[in-house]
Amino acid sequence: MAQKNPNFLLKRAVFFYLTNFMHVFCCFFCKNTYLRSVFMTKLIFIY
Repeated sequence: MAQKNPNFLLKRAVFFYLTNFMHVFCCFFCKNTYLRSVFMTKLIFIY
């Protein structure tokens, strides 16, 4: 950890970015499905 290894830092940055991206994607997907279900129920109620 003391030595400055660019490869290790790059792997860590990529790992952090991927986990962050997956978290944001999962949150957006869950919210999107929730909004879609609400939208579909509203369409069903309208028609």
